Amino acid sequence: MTVQTVRLRVRYDEIDGMGVIHHPNFLIYFEIGRTEFMREMGVHYADLERRGFLLVVTAATARYHANVRYDDEIVVKTSVAELGRATIRFAYRVEDAAGRLLCEGSTEHCCVGPDKKRPIRFPPEILALRP
Repeated sequence: MTVQTVRLRVRYDEIDGMGVIHHPNFLIYFEIGRTEFMREMGVHYADLERRGFLLVVTAATARYHANVRYDDEIVVKTSVAELGRATIRFAYRVEDAAGRLLCEGSTEHCCVGPDKKRPIRFPPEILALRP
């Protein structure tokens, strides 16, 4: 299974009143991980959209394990957990620089065409991401 890693620093605007990452920011980290995973695998999302393939989020999960603070380094690890003809599930693991698990989760996506109404088959470069 291919795992792509992105290193980020927690920005001041990402923390809450308690001084830790505000929980919805993990979904943003997931998106960064997913985008970079696809780019690393040679799939550019902007190119997919220009060609009429749209990946809509159909589900998202996050399980929180620990907190980090402003300016701490985090690592987002992304992989493809499942891949169908028109659906894909990405798995994420967010750790601190020491490898401590902060959050794990997944997002599910469906490929739709320009009409944004019905599922269509993924192009070959997405199907090649099969785990």
